[in-house]
Amino acid sequence: MRRLYHFLKGPYAVAAIEKRRLRISRIEDLNDAFEFIGIALDEKRDRIHLSSYRRRLDMEQGIICMSETWSKPQMWGHYGDSFRGMALGFDVSEEDFIKVRYRKTKPRLADLGLTSYAQIGPEHLTKLMRIKSDGWAYEEEWRWQLPLANPQIIHGQTHYFQPFGPNLRLREVVAGPKFRERSYEQMQEMVKGMGVEVLLARGDFAKFEITRQRQLSLWPPVGQQTS
Repeated sequence: MRRLYHFLKGPYAVAAIEKRRLRISRIEDLNDAFEFIGIALDEKRDRIHLSSYRRRLDMEQGIICMSETWSKPQMWGHYGDSFRGMALGFDVSEEDFIKVRYRKTKPRLADLGLTSYAQIGPEHLTKLMRIKSDGWAYEEEWRWQLPLANPQIIHGQTHYFQPFGPNLRLREVVAGPKFRERSYEQMQEMVKGMGVEVLLARGDFAKFEITRQRQLSLWPPVGQQTS
C-alpha cells in the first residue's frame, strides 16, 4: 500500500467523505491538452487518429489523480481552491495506480520501440497515459485508470464515482488554512470510526512548503471567507 493525496474544493471534499466515494475524472476534461496524445507524430493523419481514439476512450474510461504529497503550495493553489479546500490522504494499492513520468520533450515512435503508428497497441497507450511535460513535475502524480460504470445524473450532468474500499482507504483529512466548510469537531464526527486523522495545514515558517498546524485553536471559523 502507498499513501497518496487527492485535492478537492471544500464542499466537494466534504461530500466525498460523507458519501465515501471519489468522482472519476473524464479524460477529455483533464487540464493537460496532451493527455493520452503526448507523442511526436509526423503524419497529420496519425495525429487525427490518435485524438479520435482519445475521444472514444473518454466514453469508456476515466481516471483518479493523486499526488505523493500535500506539502506543495502549487497543489493547494491549483487543486485545493487556493487553500480553501482539502487534501484527502488514501492508502491505495500500487497495483492499481501508475506513477506519472515527466519529460522535457514528447517521445517519438522509436522511443516506444516502434517504426510506424500502425504498430501502436494498448500497451503503448498505457505508456502514453503516464507521460507528461516536466512542467507538471511538481504534482508528483499517480493515476488510476477506471472503467466508467453506474452513471449518476447530478444537476443535469453525468458523473461516475469510485467508492472507498480496501484499495482506496481514507486515512487523512488535511484542511487548508482557509477551509470554512466544517469545524474541527464536525470533521472528527464525520470520520468517526474510520481510523482517519484530521489535520489543519499552514505555511511553513522557513520553507516554501505547506506543513501541519498543531494549534487546532486556529482552525478557521465556519462560514467566514477571506480573500
